Amino acid sequence: MRGTMTRNQDNIRTMFQTTIKLLDDYNGTWSGTAAFADAVTRAKNGLTAIDTAADSQQTPTTGVTADKAQARTDLEDKTLEIADQLAALAAKNGNNDLAAKVEMTKSSLDRMQPNDLEATAERVADLANTNIAALAAYGVAAADVTALNTARTTFQGIQSTPRELAAGRKALTKSLSELIANVRSIFRNEIDKMMTPYKKSNPDFYNGYFAARVIVNRAASQHKETPQPPPP
Repeated sequence: MRGTMTRNQDNIRTMFQTTIKLLDDYNGTWSGTAAFADAVTRAKNGLTAIDTAADSQQTPTTGVTADKAQARTDLEDKTLEIADQLAALAAKNGNNDLAAKVEMTKSSLDRMQPNDLEATAERVADLANTNIAALAAYGVAAADVTALNTARTTFQGIQSTPRELAAGRKALTKSLSELIANVRSIFRNEIDKMMTPYKKSNPDFYNGYFAARVIVNRAASQHKETPQPPPP
């Protein structure tokens, strides 16, 4: 599935817009016919739904990706900052077990999978809480541990966002095709047929309507006609 409206879909949408504009111009001609008015209302509502889906589909995800990268950087920085102070404390006290648990570098954090990074940050936060009194001499306070846990929560929350957006766009692509098919059906199977009485009574309206119903391939400067006016 493509992530944005296709050229053909955009051309069809333009045809819908042109046709509805023509119908609005001739509102006084058809508005008194209840079935005609109902079909036009449904077509307009369908076009609004198409526009909404297309706009949602084209929302950029680059900002979300950048936010995800920044969240990881923040988590790594806060994890390493506290881990290094714990390492210094462990060296002073000859605590080899603590030293082993907080041995890490920025490079090693960079290489970790997201789940491993989260687990490492959680371990460092727990060790910091256990040693919070001794860490005061190293400039680490409870607020710093809270900031680390907040960074971890933020990182966890943003991990699935780009995937969710991609899945949402895929669903919108399918939805867009269905929405277009629905509006085309309203025109083809209802409004086109209800135009027949105007062929003789109001030829300007009739001919203008079917001229608007031509799908123009703007990119290729070609014309594809659908549907054709009924034969004489």
